[in-house]
Amino acid sequence: KQWYQRRVAITAGGNDGYSIISFQPDMASLSEKFTFCLWIRTKTSESAYQIPFAYEQDELFIDSLKSGSKNRYRLFGSTGHVSSEHIPEMGTWYQYCGTWSLASRTFRVYVNGTLAETQTTAAGRKLKTRGTFVLGDYWDSVARGEATGNEDFGGEMYNLNLYSKELTGTEIAALSADGLCTPLPDQLDEYRVIRWEEVLELPRHGAVQDIQTGCGDFETELEKTQRLLQEAISEKEELQSTLRSTQVELLEVKGQRDSAIEELQEVKETMLTNENKLNTIKIELRNLSLKLNDTKSILENSRIELNLSKVVLERSLLELNETKLELRNTKLELSMKTALEGECELQKGHLTKWDALYSCSFYNKVFTRKLQKQLRTTWGSLNTRILIGRTITDEVIALIKNLEEDNTCVDV
Repeated sequence: KQWYQRRVAITAGGNDGYSIISFQPDMASLSEKFTFCLWIRTKTSESAYQIPFAYEQDELFIDSLKSGSKNRYRLFGSTGHVSSEHIPEMGTWYQYCGTWSLASRTFRVYVNGTLAETQTTAAGRKLKTRGTFVLGDYWDSVARGEATGNEDFGGEMYNLNLYSKELTGTEIAALSADGLCTPLPDQLDEYRVIRWEEVLELPRHGAVQDIQTGCGDFETELEKTQRLLQEAISEKEELQSTLRSTQVELLEVKGQRDSAIEELQEVKETMLTNENKLNTIKIELRNLSLKLNDTKSILENSRIELNLSKVVLERSLLELNETKLELRNTKLELSMKTALEGECELQKGHLTKWDALYSCSFYNKVFTRKLQKQLRTTWGSLNTRILIGRTITDEVIALIKNLEEDNTCVDV
């Protein structure tokens, strides 16, 4: 339907003054920049000023499009007209465009894609955003209840579009490159604020009628559209089949994912169990380590006690040896004392003359000449010269015994 509407023109205006389309569009996006384009074919020269459209009366409109007159454009009311040298011929389609922006402050007008004239606008002036847009006349004669009288369009118009962009000269030229049937570029569609196919749906007044432009055979285009629709349906069915297959695969993948999640959960549980066992082993090892440290401490204490016992034992042995020596000395002294009291009473199992060497006066002493004289005085037969310089020990005493085999008791 939209394709069909884009190829329909309308007749508007007429001598009755009430054949119009009037509406109030949202012009906010056009206040600082805009482009308008439409195709016009003049059918009559009865009106003094043939105005195909006007926004808020003289805020923006085109007039003087009748055959034999130069066409004029007006922007921002009383700032003056922009006239072009173009003189339209009755019954011929022409494309008229106008571009402007607040930034450029330049109003440019085009005829069939060619720049016709320019005008500089006042600084800061913007397009009004709330107003009435009328096709076929200068104002809304229906709403006001009176016709203008000499501004009726009385011709045909086609493909009126307003863009929220100041199109370049190249873009304007492209809109009429193939004449009346030039298609609108897709890249400009997003900028269309007022759309021709939507204008055709608006309420009409008077003798506004649809006419065919001849831009394509409707039946042929309809068959082409039906064929494209069938292809789209087939493509849709293929996409649906692909979607179903994808859904099946997705369910399989989901099942695999669920299985993987279960396996992962089992692995996690196993890892948790192993972690608990490991923690238990760590605790046992820590306890064993503590016990081992305690054992080491006990062993160390035992070793210290053993060493202390050894020291005590060594001291005890030393004390024992000292005690034995004292006992021997005491025994010797007693024996010597007893011997002085009676001749050889201690010989039998008690005392010999060599036992005197165990006394403190001789034992562990160096055998000197003085000790030799003392012994020779007591033991006249003893030859002790070879002992001079030796320390009196058990070995030395045994040697003396071997030198002197006489065991006669003497007075000590």
